[in-house]
Amino acid sequence: MADPGVAVSQDTTVPASRAETYQRLMAAVTGQAGGYFDGFEVAGDGQSTINITRRFVPQWAIVVAVIGALCFLLGLLALLCRQTETCTIQVWEVEGGTAVRIAGVTGAPLYNNLSMHLNSLRPPQ
Repeated sequence: MADPGVAVSQDTTVPASRAETYQRLMAAVTGQAGGYFDGFEVAGDGQSTINITRRFVPQWAIVVAVIGALCFLLGLLALLCRQTETCTIQVWEVEGGTAVRIAGVTGAPLYNNLSMHLNSLRPPQ
């Protein structure tokens, strides 16, 4: 069972270059920089946009399938229901660094990993 994701809408600026920021964030979502996120499909254009998509069977469909299977085998058709969540990360150059926009719905562990990698691009205070 997959938990529903959290809605995210964040704009931030980091003092790193666009290319470095993009590579760090891509590594964060593909698991190359620690952490593996099962069920996520990642597509990037190589320059400025990363799309993260997750398809899963919602919890209500599993409950309906179990109850329906006890009464009628038609309840198993509920397992064919899928839910899709999409999150988009955009990076672009601004004066003094790179602007990053994260918008959409994603799992909390993935969002925490993205935040950690964004914070690592900032100089220590």
